[in-house]
Amino acid sequence: MQTIYVTSGYGWDQSDKTIILYIPIPKANELKKEKCTLSVQARILQFDADDHQGANYSFKISNLCGDLVPSVSEIKFKSNKVILHLQKKEVGKHWNDIKMKRISDVYNQMQRRIDASDNGKSNQRKKDMEGYGLPSFQDAIKGAFINASPTVRQAAEKMLSEQQQSNPQSTLNPFDIADLVSSRSSSLPHSN
Repeated sequence: MQTIYVTSGYGWDQSDKTIILYIPIPKANELKKEKCTLSVQARILQFDADDHQGANYSFKISNLCGDLVPSVSEIKFKSNKVILHLQKKEVGKHWNDIKMKRISDVYNQMQRRIDASDNGKSNQRKKDMEGYGLPSFQDAIKGAFINASPTVRQAAEKMLSEQQQSNPQSTLNPFDIADLVSSRSSSLPHSN
């Protein structure tokens, strides 16, 4: 039997307490509950529907943007979608996206945007991307770092610090992490 992996067309929403996923499956309201499984771990979830209209359906997200409570979930079946209600571990925490993005995905997404808005400026952009300054790329990475969660920033700082300690001659610090951290902390509201 064919397995259909749902990798696009899904949606999500959030409240202070929950993450809600909308998974497109034709005639989902006809799914047999006993043939559906939902596996929830802290940062991984998988929904499978077996033997539905001649196919198996599988939906999986690894590297969720935040932690879930594995023991609390609800599944609803609508005409053309399955709705998953999942509880956030950290109530009130806003998720910027449903899953963490890899650096290569962020880079490729930025490159596609640059290419789409090129308008004949490709030679200058190629020079910039080849190491003649990286103004737009560096600004984008700086912005991504500033808007990252404290955990992501700490991990990046630790990685760069370890790299510099293991190789003092390295010039790996293109994003000036210390400047980013100090500018980020000075822009945060202070509580007294």
